[in-house]
Amino acid sequence: MLPNGITGFRDLKDLYISEQEKRIFQRFCYSIATHYHCEVLSFDLDLASKNFYSAEIKTERGRFYLLENAYYPWIAFAKNLDVTEIEFVESPFNLTDPSVNVLTLPELEQNWHDIVGELNKAELEQIKYWKPNIIGDIIFNFWD
Repeated sequence: MLPNGITGFRDLKDLYISEQEKRIFQRFCYSIATHYHCEVLSFDLDLASKNFYSAEIKTERGRFYLLENAYYPWIAFAKNLDVTEIEFVESPFNLTDPSVNVLTLPELEQNWHDIVGELNKAELEQIKYWKPNIIGDIIFNFWD
């Protein structure tokens, strides 16, 4: 089930879910870079028109983006990060950090219709408007 608030939308009467700490996300990215001998090229921590933080990371195999949902410690990896489409990929690292939920490509690409039971009314309205295709498009969205 997708948890209430994961999209970043809520009704005023709904419980406020605070954002994940930006500094913790940055530290997490730098620890990955140190452990796996790669480089953090940039961060995008602005939540205007999106509900996630991202870091561009360069490895020997190329560049990719590490994404973290701003409301839950759920992370994913993407090859391409565009407002029209996020191209999700499997994690290039063997991450075992219990503080985050590393989403796999099959999890991100599954149909969302049967797992939105905990989402609030505002989130369901956004889903109806934006018409996402997969779960990844809900967890990591560019909705405004």
